Amino acid sequence: MVNLLNLTALVAGGTFLVTNFESQVMDLAFGSSINLTPVTVDSDNGGTNQHWTFIPTGTTNQFIITNGLAGTFLSYATAQVVNGVAPHAQTVGSTGEATLWDLTPTDSTGTNVMFTEHTSGLFLTSWTGGVSPLTLELPEIATQQTFALTSASFLTDTVLLREAWS
Repeated sequence: MVNLLNLTALVAGGTFLVTNFESQVMDLAFGSSINLTPVTVDSDNGGTNQHWTFIPTGTTNQFIITNGLAGTFLSYATAQVVNGVAPHAQTVGSTGEATLWDLTPTDSTGTNVMFTEHTSGLFLTSWTGGVSPLTLELPEIATQQTFALTSASFLTDTVLLREAWS
């Protein structure tokens, strides 16, 4: 892992697609703003429910992450319970819990990262086989725990330009 890169300067305030090892993107199910809506991975459908904004906390490489459509926080189901985080916790969109995420770059570009839930040290983990939940798991430094960041604003601008030329 490359720990010297300052992701805060690279992604602060930006909106991104977060892509897993099977080229699926992090998706707020149905784009719902209801508390505890599941966060899964799904094929890229171009929806803003698949856009995620990274808000710096003031600590290097640490962010609060919000959904581009619903504005809910990327969190986990038991975040509001004292000592509630445990391995296998499902990620959700939360209206009340601004979970802190530490991002660790895995390459020199800073576009491939691992997400660690700050309090527990558990890693965001994706699973094989179609639409599936993202969960928090013990660190394994596995491909299921590495995600690629792609600027959603760049993708939106590209689509708009393509439509303008059509």
